[in-house]
Amino acid sequence: MLPPSRVVPVVTVASVDVVLRASAVAGLLCDVPGAYVVQHDVGPVGPGARPDEDADGGTRLRRTVHARSGVVEQTDVDLGHGCLSCALREDVLPTLRRLAEDLPPLLVLALPVAAEPLPVVRALQHEGGRLRAGGVVTVVDADSLVDDLLGADTLAERGRDLFAGDERALGEALAHQVELSDVVATSRPPGPAASRLLAHLATPRFPIEVRDVHDLAPGRLAALLRPGHDPRGDVQAVRPAPVRDGDGVWTLDLRAGRPLHPGRVLDRVEDLGRGRIRARGHMWLPSRPGTACAWDGAGGQLSIGSVGPWRRRAGTRIVVTGTDPADRSRLTRAFRGLELTDDEAARGTHWWRRHGDDLDPWLGDAAECA
Repeated sequence: MLPPSRVVPVVTVASVDVVLRASAVAGLLCDVPGAYVVQHDVGPVGPGARPDEDADGGTRLRRTVHARSGVVEQTDVDLGHGCLSCALREDVLPTLRRLAEDLPPLLVLALPVAAEPLPVVRALQHEGGRLRAGGVVTVVDADSLVDDLLGADTLAERGRDLFAGDERALGEALAHQVELSDVVATSRPPGPAASRLLAHLATPRFPIEVRDVHDLAPGRLAALLRPGHDPRGDVQAVRPAPVRDGDGVWTLDLRAGRPLHPGRVLDRVEDLGRGRIRARGHMWLPSRPGTACAWDGAGGQLSIGSVGPWRRRAGTRIVVTGTDPADRSRLTRAFRGLELTDDEAARGTHWWRRHGDDLDPWLGDAAECA
């Protein structure tokens, strides 16, 4: 470990709105003399710009480095693949390392609008050397926060899609930002429902602090140390926040100790995935007994996928937060009876693996799963 004076903290800023992002980074830059802001944008930059790709199908990034005195550098970076997470890591970390050689008091990383912070934050947590992962800030519109998180609008419908073909719901992108955050910043205090919703989406032991976008306390953000085994963003570590239901916001903790029947999951997937809800967690299937399957839903969209071997005891746990009582009742009914019965469980995992589960398009080849 380098002495504290030789370590440069990196504060990460995320948003689904370019103006809100600009407000936050400008405030941090003004409050910390000598700080740098490293900002990335995807595709053409300017009014009316839309996500784009270069002629070879790779991702094009525009990297802009700001200091209090103005723009220090601006560079277009063409990368030979379409994986934005990889592209950001490949450009972000070398740029941050280079700037850290000057030992600025703070580096602010402004992610592209609608980008998820998890890949870059994880990379920073394991970076070592002179860089240290500081706090994560998500800047939101307090007035529209509940609708943005739980509504059915897509990023493309709002003109905020990150790349060509980005079909994510706005709520999915925003939830992935908020749930990883130490601080949610806004220009005005959120109302009771929005405040309660943020509290429900927080990870236990890591409450989300709400601050004014013009008072982000950069010293505190810089001093935050994200733990090496951070449960935020880990679908196998999902737990409901220790917050009571209220102000129209509720959370269901759907759990099953036995594997779920794949056929019944498919039959009820529409009931389990639709509605004004945010759902996150993991699922255990008898046809893939050694594989943890992610469950990630927002804005009426549901994503499932394999996330590798179990690091904890296998099981199903899906934490669902919403505001409509009808959604809560429907989810409770739909989840009931998904577990294997005694007779189904007695068939054994070899039987289930041999017969498959019709989920290969989402989870990969079941025959290759342990």
